[in-house]
Amino acid sequence: MNKKLVSLMTLGASTLPLVLASASCNVEKSGENVSKEQGLINQLSQLSKEEKAKLIDALDLKKVLSEEEKAKLVEKVHNQAGLFGAVVWYIKSVENHISRKQSFVLAKAAFDNLMKKGNSQNIEYGKNYNTIQKVENAGEGKSVPVVFMDIDETVLANDYIEGLSVYEKGFFHEGTKVDFDVKGLRREIPGAIDFINYIQSKGAVVMFNSNMPQGKKVVEGTIENLKALGLKFIEPWQFWMRGSLPYQPTSETASVLKSLRENVNRDKESVSSIKFDQTKYAAQPWLTFENWENAKALGKSVLKNTRMDAVSENQETGWNLKLADNKSGEAVKFKVIMKIGDNYNDFFDNIAPETNDERVAQYKNNPALKALFTNINGAKGQKATYDKTTKKVTFKELEWDQFYVQTPGNAEYGDWSKEYGYGAFTKIAKALEEITKDSKWQEKPTEKSIDKSIETDEATNNGTVSPSA
Repeated sequence: MNKKLVSLMTLGASTLPLVLASASCNVEKSGENVSKEQGLINQLSQLSKEEKAKLIDALDLKKVLSEEEKAKLVEKVHNQAGLFGAVVWYIKSVENHISRKQSFVLAKAAFDNLMKKGNSQNIEYGKNYNTIQKVENAGEGKSVPVVFMDIDETVLANDYIEGLSVYEKGFFHEGTKVDFDVKGLRREIPGAIDFINYIQSKGAVVMFNSNMPQGKKVVEGTIENLKALGLKFIEPWQFWMRGSLPYQPTSETASVLKSLRENVNRDKESVSSIKFDQTKYAAQPWLTFENWENAKALGKSVLKNTRMDAVSENQETGWNLKLADNKSGEAVKFKVIMKIGDNYNDFFDNIAPETNDERVAQYKNNPALKALFTNINGAKGQKATYDKTTKKVTFKELEWDQFYVQTPGNAEYGDWSKEYGYGAFTKIAKALEEITKDSKWQEKPTEKSIDKSIETDEATNNGTVSPSA
């Protein structure tokens, strides 16, 4: 056996783990300690991989390192180790497969219930868009129903990129994802395509509201992907992703926006200069960008809720879909009746708090919001707004009913993991420590701790609500 290995293994039980611990904790070291540590590092560098493995096996790190030091050491080996189990469960487990499928069984049942209210709420059903392949203007005083759906983990699986990002790269790189998305190779989330075909045969249309960038190649690749999976009706105007712009640019920046759409290069200066007039709707919000990074950068200023609200609110002139497909109506008015997503921010990105505890509290403490997820018969729709000055959230009741479907959450890059550095092992470990030290988990349930879901039509909240975020 290598003499250096024998020497190091002799030191291993007491000295060498301290080198690893100090490296993981970045503690200050005296000159003597630095000299000793450097000597050990020099000896380590001369060992073969097999010898290093034997040395690690000989160390008793569990006894030498604290829980915090062990977590830091794991994070140094792989910064997103905290997500390994979550991602594998999300991709491989039958439980998640069933949960995703069940989400769309629920969605279909809720849609059927909302459809029964069409006449009383001036929403027009009955057209089969899978057959006629166009969306015409609704009748006088009527609107076409819209189901807004996220794409990643809601319609199309992100399994390959999630696995690659966590296992090999250790971080999420959007360019890698975009390159894969344009190939059109993704699988469907179980039940998603069948659900879309169903509702579009009943007179509703799906619009896609994703944080995927509204880049030309991204949209084209996604359309081909959806067609290959069996989607029967799909048009470019159905894409309202990051970079779709529902409002007109100001007259001073209109030409800048036009040039930016056509620019194949990244243009940070133009992105920062564009302003919008939120009293005027854009003729074609769904137009794409040659460079997806320009779409992403500009789209950050127009949140998902802003886009979804605009679709319903343009009731004076409606949307000219004929500009996009040369066959649909020139003044189509819409009302959003459903939202489906895997992330809480897919429903309320303009008001969603940062931490998980705050997000849970926002949901639990607001009957009007809660009813949108739990009343399968449909609850009064809500427009959520956030006042930057007062830092208050308010909900304004809409004139028609809605239902929201939360599909199983994104295990890797859902906003739940933002609080934990998107899988930083030290932060995940700290969260587990806090859970074990929280006395509430060892106490009997109380009346206050029981979550009473809203299940009936009567259990809805009228008027404006000011929730505690």
